[in-house]
Amino acid sequence: MNSPSDHLLYVLSAKTEMNWSTFKKTVDEILQDSLSSTDNVRALRNRVLRLLDAFGFCDVSFEKTNGRVCICPATVVRLPIQGCSAIVIGSRSPATVEQLDCIRGRCSAITMTVDSSEDSSLLPSRIGIDCEDPTLLQEFADLAQIPLQSEPPSWTLSQFATDIRVYWNWLEWTDGPDLNWRSWEFNPEFCEFRERAGQEAPLRLIRYLSPITNTFRYRLWDGSRFANVDLDWGRYCVLERSGFDVLFYDPSTHRFAVPRNAYLPRVLQRALGLCSGMSPLVYGGGDATASGRALDLFQLVPRKIAECVSGKLGQSISYCSLS
Repeated sequence: MNSPSDHLLYVLSAKTEMNWSTFKKTVDEILQDSLSSTDNVRALRNRVLRLLDAFGFCDVSFEKTNGRVCICPATVVRLPIQGCSAIVIGSRSPATVEQLDCIRGRCSAITMTVDSSEDSSLLPSRIGIDCEDPTLLQEFADLAQIPLQSEPPSWTLSQFATDIRVYWNWLEWTDGPDLNWRSWEFNPEFCEFRERAGQEAPLRLIRYLSPITNTFRYRLWDGSRFANVDLDWGRYCVLERSGFDVLFYDPSTHRFAVPRNAYLPRVLQRALGLCSGMSPLVYGGGDATASGRALDLFQLVPRKIAECVSGKLGQSISYCSLS
């Protein structure tokens, strides 16, 4: 495959690891021909990284200001759907698809499909493997010399991920003054950061911009005390306390909707991504979203996983049509 999304994965696979600065430059170079003057480049970069992580192609760590992007090893993972279906995630070279297709030719009862991503997320092409017998899938993985996860990881990740109550108990609270840096407050009604208003809610998530490093820092304020927090968990702490439910599920199409302004914590978002390996659809508004905010629709998500993920975040899932 020669699409820009596949090129990014090839570069990551060759490097095995990148710092955040190199990753940004690589994404900017790949996207340069498709960017317009109105595009939010920072948001596009973050979305690319989020989806690569959610679909099992890389792992990300940010310690202070030192971000690292590491490629995941190539793996065949089962999907949580009827039949015996799997996808190939992780490291990939320009020759991978051809090599796998040659192996597939030696296994007559196996079907392989390759589908390209259709948006600017730079999500690599989806390599799908279908057969009727799990032993054939194991045979294919063995011939390809790629490990097989025979138990769908989406089930495991959703069941054993931390929940919001455990995360809250981990927080270390401190009494102290507010920072005098430029800052914004997370608005749970609109699910986005906005200029700070005069009236303060009891629980507030504040985003600060460091004047020295030009990076963001996040603090969760509970009255006069604060705790440094992970952005994703911090948003859902505020959403739970404020009583705003922002996750939606369509049981007829098995689509799970997440606000694009409120990504899930990484493990839970990967649980959704590995339900299908399909690029999320974009839903721009309608009855499901009173504020009209854009949603990512993760596909082929079993109802039990949808309910488990929502429960981990203290959310009451809303059932609706997401066609």
